[in-house]
Amino acid sequence: MANLKLGAKFLLTIGIFLTLIMSIGLYWIVEQQNNLNSVSSESSAKMLCGLMKFSLDEMMAMGENDIIPAWLEKVRGLEGIKELRVIRGEMFEDKGEYLIKDDADKSVLATGKPFTAFDEETSSFREVFPFIAENQCLDCHDVTVGEVLGAASISVRQDNIIQQVKSNSANMTLFFIFKILIILTVLFVIIRKMIVDPLSELTIAANKIAEGQKEVFVAANRADEIGVLGRAFNMMSNHIRSAMDGLNARQQEAEIARKEIEKNRSEIQANQAYLQSEVEKLLNVTESVANGDLTIRIHSESGDDIGQLVTSINRMVTDLHHIVDGVSEVTGQIKSASVQLAAGSEQMAAGARVQSAKTKEVALAVDAMSQTTVDNAFNTTKTVEVATNSGSIAKEGGIIVGQTIEKINQIANVVRNTSNTIEGLGVASTKIGEIIDVINEIADQTNLLALNAAIEAARAGDQGRGFAVVADEVRKLAERTTEATKKISGMITNIQTETRLAVEEMHQGNSEVNEGLGLAEQAGVALKKIVESTETVVDMVTQIAAATEEQSVTGEEISRNVESISHVVSESAESISQMAAAASDMDKLSEKLQKMVSQFKTEKKSQTESWIA
Repeated sequence: MANLKLGAKFLLTIGIFLTLIMSIGLYWIVEQQNNLNSVSSESSAKMLCGLMKFSLDEMMAMGENDIIPAWLEKVRGLEGIKELRVIRGEMFEDKGEYLIKDDADKSVLATGKPFTAFDEETSSFREVFPFIAENQCLDCHDVTVGEVLGAASISVRQDNIIQQVKSNSANMTLFFIFKILIILTVLFVIIRKMIVDPLSELTIAANKIAEGQKEVFVAANRADEIGVLGRAFNMMSNHIRSAMDGLNARQQEAEIARKEIEKNRSEIQANQAYLQSEVEKLLNVTESVANGDLTIRIHSESGDDIGQLVTSINRMVTDLHHIVDGVSEVTGQIKSASVQLAAGSEQMAAGARVQSAKTKEVALAVDAMSQTTVDNAFNTTKTVEVATNSGSIAKEGGIIVGQTIEKINQIANVVRNTSNTIEGLGVASTKIGEIIDVINEIADQTNLLALNAAIEAARAGDQGRGFAVVADEVRKLAERTTEATKKISGMITNIQTETRLAVEEMHQGNSEVNEGLGLAEQAGVALKKIVESTETVVDMVTQIAAATEEQSVTGEEISRNVESISHVVSESAESISQMAAAASDMDKLSEKLQKMVSQFKTEKKSQTESWIA
């Protein structure tokens, strides 16, 4: 049944229904005819029995009993009469041939009531009716009124009637079968024309849509359910065509987005590798600079922000290298000057001691005092020169330290600019993350559209199965896009983390540069004090020179001014001691500064520069 075509199903269902209805109708008609024939036969038999009874009564009433046997034989010869008998009652002694043969005869004689029955074996109708004594019967019979004199049994054949009924039933059956065939044929033509052909047209159109054709329509100008189905099919075809067009457009957009993502992924991977390499170079340089190596450089041919950052760092390291070299050189000069100043101070102290001794011996040897005065003048002049040189050197050291402070400030500015550049790199990576979020949203929308397309395809049934496969592939592509963007987002997060660490290290380097700036400022203050002490020494030595010159000019007054000279010599010795202490302090500061400078590795120490490719 399930494998039959729709038209065959309609015809088979209607045929079975019509056959059942007509069979029931035919059975009812045959039964009604049988009942009618039975009633008709019974009526005919009763009427015949009535006539026979009337005839027998008349013959017996007229005393013509002799002709009864002949009359019975004549009636038995009539067509349709199977049996005709007369039964005499018990009051007759000579019953002759009118004997009782069965229970029906006995029952009628005993009760006086007629008996009727239909014998299916012989297809005959039988009636046994009694003869009841009436007034006219009393003349011939010794009975009472109402007593049963006898009975008559008559059987009428129904063969012809039954055969006729069967023939009529067969003819009616053939007529009904012929009528069913005609009805089925007409219904077949109507169903094929009105239902099967339109459905076949819909099936062909659906197969065309399943094969991928877009412009598929069916005639839908009918007002019945087939027309409604046709219009619904046309609407479905329009929706499928629109959905396919939209899907093709989205598929093209997805392909473009996929190519763009592949391109962006390649660029991001290249940028990631480039950024990772450059950041590693920057970390190596900053770590080397933090460890005191100022010979390291970064080689970069890129002209982007990273290349500019590399150039700035190289320039910063070079400037820092020059500053450290300058500070180291100045520190050496300061140390040498402090040694010379200490030596001059010792000489001045020795001269002061000699002067003091000579002063004590002034009274004994004026000539010796004069000679000593000449020597003292010479030494004083030399001391003035040394003190003047020391002051000049200290001033130059102060200027160089000031320049060092300016250079360190420049380094701090470069470090801050570098930190800002790396922070800008972090902001750019954040923007890339925002672009990835947009790609994620596009992938989610594509996934949602693919899901809607799959739902529409599922509604379309078998015709939308190919469309569902395409929608599933689009959904898988969207899921792979989401996974790729998640990986790219993780990479960008790592880049942002590394950038943040680089910014923190730049801030730490900036703090260290600020500490160096503080130390350089302290060195400048110390050098300023050295300059001030040196100027004091120069003033004092100048006074000594003036006094010595005055001694040489006014040797006569030496004796008078011995106490003054002794006092001046004591002051000179004290000043010289102060100058020696200042020289010692300057020597210690220079050693400290030299130790700080020695922490940096420069070209003069290594004779080579290290380049990071």
